[in-house]
Amino acid sequence: MDSPSALAPASELEMLRRENAMLRETLDAIDGTVAVYSADLRCCFGNRGYHELFPHMPPEEELVGRSYEELLGAYIDAGTVMDPNACNDRAAYIARRVAELNDRKLATREVYHAKLDQWWQIRTKWTPSGNRVALRIDITGLKRLQKELLRAHRMETIGRVSGGVAHDFNNLLTIITGNLEMIRLRANDPARVTALAGTAMIAAENGAKLIRQLLTFAQRDLTQPRRLNPNQLLSDMADLLRRTGGFETQFSLQLGAEVGESHFDATQFESAVVNLVLNAREALAGCNEPRRITVSTACERIQTVDFVAVSVADSGAGMSDAVAAQAFEPFFTTKPVGSGPGLGLSQVHGFATGAGGQVRISSAPGQGATVTILLPRCG
Repeated sequence: MDSPSALAPASELEMLRRENAMLRETLDAIDGTVAVYSADLRCCFGNRGYHELFPHMPPEEELVGRSYEELLGAYIDAGTVMDPNACNDRAAYIARRVAELNDRKLATREVYHAKLDQWWQIRTKWTPSGNRVALRIDITGLKRLQKELLRAHRMETIGRVSGGVAHDFNNLLTIITGNLEMIRLRANDPARVTALAGTAMIAAENGAKLIRQLLTFAQRDLTQPRRLNPNQLLSDMADLLRRTGGFETQFSLQLGAEVGESHFDATQFESAVVNLVLNAREALAGCNEPRRITVSTACERIQTVDFVAVSVADSGAGMSDAVAAQAFEPFFTTKPVGSGPGLGLSQVHGFATGAGGQVRISSAPGQGATVTILLPRCG
């Protein structure tokens, strides 16, 4: 008859098997994908949701031990990676993704699959032993609700922009009506009439251009991301941004040379920049001269990743570290009750992270503020 000590190892092994089965069953029941990588980024585990989302991947017994670079290459070959950089410059894309995986500051990111019209949020945690645990959950429904909220916020933004434009448009109408009145009084002076008519025509054309820009901004619907040049978009909306900043503000547009292109949604980009200019204008309220707003672009490298940096800087009152830390939170605002819902910077943050980038604030009380959107640069 076997002794109790001889049976103990078998009992412990069976207990471990049951615990392992229960853990796997629990992870398989999660409504999302769970993937675990070791500290050197080799696959350790993928739950049932992972294999359902990526049916082209090998079974579990063949998956374990493979490097992230190898698996990412398989994703690219299968067409499940929607970032165009993955195909345009495979090696650079893989290097960027590996750098992002090793960056513990990027604990949450969002990805969009155009063919499936689905959004996912990927949340990452690291275990004490250094393993990387990633949970991917479907947030398509949430993104659709956010889209409706952004539409409502966009209408509020349009109203705020229109308020700033109204003063300029009124000035243009004053020029037109004034010159027409002078034409009526000087009907017998052909040369003077011609000069006055020319001035009125220029003012009318400027007014029409301003209205066209405002209507374009108002009517453009949210579209899907595509490869775009931020410099070109900012050049096209320069007049609108200048007038949004206010007639009493010194506005400057400084576009860096050859900043390249990035992959994002044009409408959301324009809304983000307009919101930043509106916030800058409000930050200048009550400040002494000169009141300056500067929109600029530049190239910036963080670790091994190249970004297009789009910055909006003001010479306003600035903000404390405590305020800056909460600035991107939805509905957070330092304005009086009823002055706005506090969604402007939240929309900017949502746009940047949705485009695979990030946003940062550099500010101090009395020293103005600079908000920079960092968008991954296309190869």
